[in-house]
Amino acid sequence: EDGLEKEDVYVRTGMYGEHLERYLEQFDKDQILFIIFEDLIAEPKRELGRIFEFLGLEAPIDLDPSKFHTNESAKMRSNKLHKLAIRVSQWLIEHGLSKVLLLLRAMGAHKLLNRINAAPVKRESISDATRASLVAAFRDDIIRLEKLFDVDLGRWK
Repeated sequence: EDGLEKEDVYVRTGMYGEHLERYLEQFDKDQILFIIFEDLIAEPKRELGRIFEFLGLEAPIDLDPSKFHTNESAKMRSNKLHKLAIRVSQWLIEHGLSKVLLLLRAMGAHKLLNRINAAPVKRESISDATRASLVAAFRDDIIRLEKLFDVDLGRWK
């Protein structure tokens, strides 16, 4: 929760209005599809339909977002094991054994190693004070974004 000042890199990265304003200097608004993450999670089929339509593609009839793969957040149990796997991969490439590496990947060795080496991440809630600080830091940018794309982002405020 430390370092959440307006100049902080994480806060600066989250200034979507500021970033998208620069895109709108280069592209027409109809070339940008604005999707709100919370809407994508709440109504994935509808939002995916909007994406297909925007791209001029026909949405698959059997579009079932519940079957999509998601990446669970995890941290490594062993940084040494992770670095060893990277060194082995580099060694195989450097010694002309890229095909062995491709075969291992095709067999799913990297997925197995990642699964073995993964530890769940405990998500902690942020304090009310930090939440209030973030809301204040992003308030003007959220208003800018609402005006740019004619959307109501009250839930972000």
